Parts: sequence; structure tokens; C-alpha cells
Amino acid sequence: MFKPNGSRRLAVLSALLLSACGGGGGAAPSAPPPVTGPVTTDLQAKTLAARSANAMFAYDNMNSDAFYSALLLLPVGAGFASGNYTALCSAGSGSVAFSDADANGAVSVGDVATLAASTCQPFAADPWIFNGTVPVRVLGGVNVERHLYLLELGSSQLGVTHAGTAIGGNRTATGTYSISESNTVNNGPFDQTINMANFTIAHANVNLLMTGVSFAVTSSGNLSVAAGSFDTSVAGVGNVQLALSVKTPLTVDSSTGRFRPSAGTLTLTASNFSFDVEYGAGGTVTIRVDNARDGTVDRTIVTTESELDTLLTTP
Repeated sequence: MFKPNGSRRLAVLSALLLSACGGGGGAAPSAPPPVTGPVTTDLQAKTLAARSANAMFAYDNMNSDAFYSALLLLPVGAGFASGNYTALCSAGSGSVAFSDADANGAVSVGDVATLAASTCQPFAADPWIFNGTVPVRVLGGVNVERHLYLLELGSSQLGVTHAGTAIGGNRTATGTYSISESNTVNNGPFDQTINMANFTIAHANVNLLMTGVSFAVTSSGNLSVAAGSFDTSVAGVGNVQLALSVKTPLTVDSSTGRFRPSAGTLTLTASNFSFDVEYGAGGTVTIRVDNARDGTVDRTIVTTESELDTLLTTP
């Protein structure tokens, strides 16, 4: 998440300072799934990649920033207690209502920091501009406060809940997101696991549903485990459900506050086509489409992470 040595903003204060059943007898059969594909244009391929692999990293970044805004400026230490505090916003404004559940004067399991945001943009370069109320919960962990704020050994499990939260660009977020991270030595590197169990992004007539999406990044920056599915629609392709898997482990850089793979490949599989999303250095992304799922590459597209960002929720 958020470490001074370049990991994402939210694992520690230094980088806080750191998921139809058929009827019984006589019931009508379920309708068959919609026929989708093939992928016939570069734009279709890019949009599919944007709303699956790229979305996983982009919206992880968004939630990391929500944690950051709610927790960064809490004046932890002697005398810390429940109360109202200032949120981190480079533009706009926000406050944090902190509830110290066990009244122990520390950030610990059970505590809740509720961000009340008014066009709060955590960082100047961010596309995320929060409006509304977003609770951030400490779901578990050991030595949580000192782990997060002082990089001492320990662990934390943090969760955020969105209920139609405005997130900028006329987008809304609904659902739950959580991140677990731990280190085994003081000032040591962190292992992290991210979960978006049932998470919806909506914008105009574009909807993206992430179901059971999760991935894990080791302290060495290796991403070899990912799972889940993405439900969305793409003009000319149809309504699509894409299953996520890792084809080759990804090398992940998080020095900019967002997981940015610089090598490795994710595979997205639909009912009658699949495609690989290969990450390269400098934000380059190569997409290889197999329209018949027969192992043949039918279309190859080279794009960038930045271009995919623009297609996340573009109608």
C-alpha cells in the first residue's frame, strides 16, 4: 500500500506519513447467455482491457486514496481519541469522524474513520474526486497503529464501503473493497492482498461489475495470484463476462501510489473469445485477441495504460 520505499500510499503512514437458479418441474428453462464477439476492432479490444485488467489496478488506486484521505491526518499518539478531524484533500474539502471503538486511544481493530467529502481530490494528479460519505474500517490486524504509522512489524486489514459514492467524472462506486497487508520485520517490505468482492462502477450507460476480484502482491513486487470476473458491455461485442487469470507473473511497481505492472500477462476469458493483456515497461500494454479460443492470435494491439484509463467508463 503506502510505504516510503516506493510501495503504495496506503499500507503505512509514511506512505499513510504512509459475489438464478432453475425452476422446479415444469418451470421454463433459463435463457441462454447472450452471444458475444468476435472482437473486430482495436477500440473494442482496448475497451475490454480497460474494463477488466486495467480497471482492477485503477480502482484499487481509487480506494487506496480513499483510505489515505481518511487516515493520513489523524493525529495518532498520546491523547488521540474519537472525534472529528481534517481529511486529506489537495482540492475540495473533507472531514473525518473517527470512532475509537474500544476507547484505547489508538487506531485498532473495530475502529471506523468516516470520510465526509465535498469534491475532495486527495492528490492533485488524481482523477478521483470524492463526494459523499465513505466509511473506512479497521477489520483486523496486529499492532495496527504502529504498523501503519511507524512501519513496525504487524498487520492490518482495512475495508471501505461505497454506496453510490461519487468518484469524479460523473462516475459512482458501490460495493466493498478491502486490503490486507503485513510485514514481518520493522521497516520491512509488505505483502498485500486486495479484494473487490462485489463492486460496481457506473457512468452514464456504462456499468462495470467486479465479482470476486482479488489479487496478491508479494513484498518483492511479484503478482502471481489473481481471480474473479468482470461484467460489462462493449459496443459491437455485446454484454460480456470475463474471467481473470494470471498467464505469466507480473512485476509490479508501486512507487507512484498505484500498482503499475512493468512485465507479465493477465488473461481474460469470455464464453467464445479470450485475450491476453501484457504489460511492458513505460506503461506500454499489448493486447492479443483469440476470437475462437483456439490458441490463435487474431488481433494484436499496442496501447498504453493512460489510453486504457480514458476508456474505463467512456460510453
